[in-house]
Amino acid sequence: MKAAPVKPVNLIKNTLFSAVSSLTNLFLLALLLVVGWMLGVERLGVFTFVIAYTTFFEILVDLGLRDIGVRNISREPALTEKYAGNLLVWQLILSGVSFLLMMGIAWALGYPADLRGLIAIFGVEAFLKKIKFTGRIFFQAHNRFEWDTALVLFERMALFIFSLVSLFVFRSLAALAWTFLLVRLVDVALMYGVLHSKIVPLKPALDIRFMRTLQMEALPRGIYIIIFVLLSYADTMMLKQMTNYTQVGLYNSAYKIYEGINIIPSIFYLSVLPRLSQLYKQDAGAYASLSRQVLKILFILALPIAGMLFFGAGDVIHLLYRKSEFMAAAPVLRVLMAGVVLHFPLWMLHMILLASDQQKAILVNGTLAFIFNVVTNAVFIPRFGAEGAAVTTVASQLVLFLLAWRMINRKNFTLRAVSLFSRPFFAAAVPAAVVAVFRLPFSLPLLIGTGLLYTALVVFFKAIDRVEIERFVSQIREMSGLGKNRTNSPA
Repeated sequence: MKAAPVKPVNLIKNTLFSAVSSLTNLFLLALLLVVGWMLGVERLGVFTFVIAYTTFFEILVDLGLRDIGVRNISREPALTEKYAGNLLVWQLILSGVSFLLMMGIAWALGYPADLRGLIAIFGVEAFLKKIKFTGRIFFQAHNRFEWDTALVLFERMALFIFSLVSLFVFRSLAALAWTFLLVRLVDVALMYGVLHSKIVPLKPALDIRFMRTLQMEALPRGIYIIIFVLLSYADTMMLKQMTNYTQVGLYNSAYKIYEGINIIPSIFYLSVLPRLSQLYKQDAGAYASLSRQVLKILFILALPIAGMLFFGAGDVIHLLYRKSEFMAAAPVLRVLMAGVVLHFPLWMLHMILLASDQQKAILVNGTLAFIFNVVTNAVFIPRFGAEGAAVTTVASQLVLFLLAWRMINRKNFTLRAVSLFSRPFFAAAVPAAVVAVFRLPFSLPLLIGTGLLYTALVVFFKAIDRVEIERFVSQIREMSGLGKNRTNSPA
């Protein structure tokens, strides 16, 4: 039995399914809020610290294989069966090594027994999650986004519902950890069952030469992912070492909102990367055009979201956490909103580099940003606590953005900041000035009003002009198989 045939690319449908998959992360954000409500800011700090710690070792199970797998299988679907069997076995081996390393370091650092127990349970769950993420590449590369979305929706809803029950009954992080693990076991078994049935028969294998070649190809991307995770969670780890669990809890109360917002660029990442990888080999003009268009769209989306949450940070924290002890997280959220304006387009910059086989450049950029992050954290955290950690996060995003921008202009095609970003910026500046000058209170009518004003100004300033819209719609129709020349489309 061979792998199922690849379905024709439908970028519109894939983006919609990708949006649903990414939006299910809101279940996990909601679960974090419940942990804060029921267990308080300090226990929330313990929970987020354990997640951060296990995430460091979870990424060792991937080492770049997921993204390189999507790219390679999108280009050569005939490799599906070979990838499936080898990746499954290889990641099981990496999981065992990572678990031993994780627990050995926890013991060496002198963590108490109850904390090591939480790390062990959440760690195994994290390794299973990473194995599932790699399995999802076959659905994405074969354009079976409907199955990928259904499986992700099952996972997030099951975790949310059973975790709520566990928290209400036991009010314990240990019970929550066991709940995560049991749900994950069922989830991974279901996902690989569907993969075996719908995409490719699973035949465990370990071709050492094949995996060595693949792992070396993926290693630059894998090391970058390690560095990116270090960038994302070094703040939490250093806060714990330099301050206390309360500061960890306050920082993550805001940071998880920031992470939740970044669901939006991840939607584009999941749906556009396979197509962008194909266009790089097939049509350089379409590759550059699609890259610029998505980059501009992400910036247009980032500006109003960042602005609204900046002005309403205190109200948002109060609305979500409902406890006065969390209000100290409002300044942290304001700082992180500057990072949203950078992070949205940064997703696209890294996608451009990855699709054009420049994972080594991403690695170098990430390494420099990580060194910068650690140094600035060491300076700011002792003085400013959670707010200092937020400042270093935004500054590190700026370093990554500038480095990626420079590399694309040197190696790929020209990006001009003025032509891409100036008009959306002026469109956002007007409602921001109105809110600031008149000191308008944060409210739902204000959100709606400023959103409508911003949309009107985007049209008025021609941030996306008519020619671009028509070209983009035409391109999407062609990619989606909806155009008249469907049979001639490179998709």
